[in-house]
Amino acid sequence: MPQRYSTDSSELTRQSIKEASYKLIDRVYKHLDRHLDGKDYLVGNRRTIADTYAFAMIRWGNSLPNGLADYPNLDRFYRHWREDEGVKRAMEQQQIH
Repeated sequence: MPQRYSTDSSELTRQSIKEASYKLIDRVYKHLDRHLDGKDYLVGNRRTIADTYAFAMIRWGNSLPNGLADYPNLDRFYRHWREDEGVKRAMEQQQIH
């Protein structure tokens, strides 16, 4: 939603904002992807609130031009948590697909 970040509604400005956001997301996702290499959890060896929050943030990555294809560890993490019964229930209750 580039319109939230500028009052200039020109297509060029909207596209510039999108490109800048993709670069920022890419930097963060690459960092998380490296961190998750060989790990199932963000912190230690059990589920924490960090995993739950990361799942929600990583889920948005599906709307990136390449989805999560450039981040294999994030994709693995996302797919794992997407199958978690608690996550499934919460997504169903929130009507998130």
